Amino acid sequence: MRNLAAIAVAAALPVAAMADTAARVESRDQFIALVRDRALQLTGIAGIAGVTLRVSPTGAIEGEAAGTPVRGEWNWRDGLFCRTLIWGDRDLGPNCQVVEQRGARLRFIADRGEGQYADFRLR
Repeated sequence: MRNLAAIAVAAALPVAAMADTAARVESRDQFIALVRDRALQLTGIAGIAGVTLRVSPTGAIEGEAAGTPVRGEWNWRDGLFCRTLIWGDRDLGPNCQVVEQRGARLRFIADRGEGQYADFRLR
């Protein structure tokens, strides 16, 4: 019975590992194909709730965070998602970010991939 349980656990490991595998989004076209007609919903950051964004192929960002409107612009530059954001009255400024696809999630890593990250579910 122990061997059967060990085989079941071992069989599940590759699937779990594949689910967390990150693939860097390399191009604007690849990014647009992922986000077109979909919402991005923030996951897993304590203290920040209700963040949903839409990123248009034409370079606009619109959404809401904690009941406050978010707007901005984006472009793809040197393999990075570069954006400016305004949250309510707060200008969050520009930031170029690495984007990774992790299954049905996108991870945005700030400061050219050297900073904090945020995970968004594709809806």
